Amino acid sequence: GVRPDGLAYEAAMRAVRQWRHALDMLAEMPRRGLTPQAEHYRRAITACACGKAMRFVALLLADWRKRDPIGGDQVYAAAIRGYAYDSQWRRGLELFQRVQSSPQVRPGLHSYSSAIAACAHANDPRYALELFYAMQSDNIPPDSLAYDSLLHVAEASQRWGWTRDLLDARNKMGIPRSFTMYHAALNACRRSKRWDLALQLFSQMQASDLSPNHE
Repeated sequence: GVRPDGLAYEAAMRAVRQWRHALDMLAEMPRRGLTPQAEHYRRAITACACGKAMRFVALLLADWRKRDPIGGDQVYAAAIRGYAYDSQWRRGLELFQRVQSSPQVRPGLHSYSSAIAACAHANDPRYALELFYAMQSDNIPPDSLAYDSLLHVAEASQRWGWTRDLLDARNKMGIPRSFTMYHAALNACRRSKRWDLALQLFSQMQASDLSPNHE
């Protein structure tokens, strides 16, 4: 029969619902003569985080560092997100800071955006903004995930004043508008009782014909 390759394993790991199955597939790859890549580790870490099997995330990270001590931005990003969603945002931000201070690894777009999202869970807008500017100082242009993450920080911290500036900056960079973006901005206005701005944003969202089904 046809032997699965790395792409087949990545697709299978993306489809499985049980974190144990993802770990089994990762362990099986070397036995079949295949070298797991960053994408496979990212999928395994994401599966463990979704399955609340956080004890394996640190083990997967340690194993990844042995394989590739200088790369894997998406691997670290998956771990940062997993910790944040499991209410271990402090651990996620500590991981990002270790990456940031490492002489071997440099944080990239994905780990920066994930760290900004963790700041929303930590309700730390100051550090979120610091990271947002730091990634630009590192010549990493923010993408839609970075802007959406910062909007979620604005939502969590009720900083409605950020929303318009972030939306304007995002539009100037040509990043398409999204329902997620408007949803976070509207929640920030709602929590701050800025109904006037909320109505403006809602009108813009309707004019853009955005809904959850269009994401």
